[in-house]
Amino acid sequence: MPVYDFKCGVCKTMKQNVVLPITHVEEDRPKCCDQIMGQHFTVPPQVHWVDPVIEPFRHVATPDRPVITTTRQNREYMKRNNFVDMNDVGPPTDEEHSKTLKEINESIEKITPKKELSDTMRNQGLLDIV
Repeated sequence: MPVYDFKCGVCKTMKQNVVLPITHVEEDRPKCCDQIMGQHFTVPPQVHWVDPVIEPFRHVATPDRPVITTTRQNREYMKRNNFVDMNDVGPPTDEEHSKTLKEINESIEKITPKKELSDTMRNQGLLDIV
């Protein structure tokens, strides 16, 4: 249920945090000085964002090695140098995973000796080394 503030038009008395249903009618509003109080709109508090200070560290990925003290500095540095924060990377999609598995299997096939070569290597004792 919504919360409302009301103010008397005569004596300027305030009633704050009055709970009324969304579908309330004028008669549901509080009364003061024998009349229905008017709704009072307050200004929301000003929110001031302060970039959190983090434990200072030196970026080692570039030659200038700047000291980073806030998350904003880190974000700007990463963007400027086209770096990706691994905390911002999600898990691979099924399609990406399948593609990676296919590439791995292809590379294993490229280095796996064929049947004839494998038999020759076994006869020479080369497979026993590993």
